Amino acid sequence: MEKLKWYQKKWVIILFLLFIFPIGLILLWINKGFTQKTKIILSVAFGIFFIIAMVNGAAQEKDSNKLYTQAIEEIKQGKLSEAKQSLEKSIEKNSNEESKKLKGEIDKLEQTEFINNIIGTLTDNEYKQAKEGKLNKQFLANESLNTLLLQKIKNDNNSDKIREEQKVRLKAEAEAKAKEERMKLIEKQFSSWDGSHKNLTEYIKSNMNDAKSYEHVETRYKDNGETIYVVTKFRGNNAFGAKVIGACEATANTETGELTNINCEN
Repeated sequence: MEKLKWYQKKWVIILFLLFIFPIGLILLWINKGFTQKTKIILSVAFGIFFIIAMVNGAAQEKDSNKLYTQAIEEIKQGKLSEAKQSLEKSIEKNSNEESKKLKGEIDKLEQTEFINNIIGTLTDNEYKQAKEGKLNKQFLANESLNTLLLQKIKNDNNSDKIREEQKVRLKAEAEAKAKEERMKLIEKQFSSWDGSHKNLTEYIKSNMNDAKSYEHVETRYKDNGETIYVVTKFRGNNAFGAKVIGACEATANTETGELTNINCEN
């Protein structure tokens, strides 16, 4: 008996009829496992089902769009609670993406943190215009919601305090970020394997009697801001072949790793 290919199996054809009707219909009629009568019955049954689904989907989409339009009007009238309800129903009916976005904007407008962040990031001139009711800047895509947002900023009695707190927070964040970036630059100068300073190691090897005998012992450093102070201890063979311990200190540029004030003892 010839083994059936996957698309010839009856359960696969039924699934295609349910979810991808046109392809399922083709597979049904080229399949020899169904009688002519069965093919006609399934074609009619699933065809009716497909048409009903399309009509129902179109109706759902129409209702969803109608609710979205209704929500737009409710927002213009300042009825945000009613607008949210209309949008939620719109999303339930057809998972309307525009409704999701608009509902998201209403949610933002109701969040104190969202408004405070905007107040804190306005320039001094923008803030002055906002308090005078003259600011023309888009924060929300919906014009009516954006107007309500600007009104909230204008009437916020704590806005001066919010701006001062935001300035302090942003300054602290900027300083923390600068420190983090500086640390990344510093860490790149050191070997992840043994912790040695790459440039100082190269300098030491280039000035040793036997570079191949170099053995790293330890490296310490101190961050001085624009520069770092680095001390490295190492072992190596001297001119007589004896293993001796040496040490080098240097100043390295934080950004480039360029060495200055190098002093070595061995």
